[in-house]
Order: sequence, then structure tokens, then C-alpha cells
Amino acid sequence: MELSQDEIEGFKECEDVNTAGMVRVSFGIYNTPDEVDEFLQVLPKALEMARTDMEGYSRAEPAY
Repeated sequence: MELSQDEIEGFKECEDVNTAGMVRVSFGIYNTPDEVDEFLQVLPKALEMARTDMEGYSRAEPAY
């Protein structure tokens, strides 16, 4: 994201839910089919929200 070390340090204690970030999803043997189904149901809304939030954001282009 081309952030300086000072900028990175500033985000470490950030609690603002509107701060841009990244989400990683992993499935493991402990996940149930219902949990996977629930994730797949909310994914389109999450993508829509991310795309809307990224409009006009000039720091980086979204990877989706």
C-alpha cells in the first residue's frame, strides 16, 4: 500500500472502523458446511461495501 513506517505505526492502535484495511479468509477442517455457506452468503455484500468505500480512494487500486 506504499505506507511509510510512521504511517504503519499510526495504524497499530487504530480502532476506527472506517479505516481501510485487508481481510483474509481461511477455511480449515474445523469449519462446518454451515459456516462456509454463511460466509458465501455475506461475501457479495462485503464486496459491494468494499467497492463503495474504495470509490475515490487514490492510495491504491482495489485488487478485486
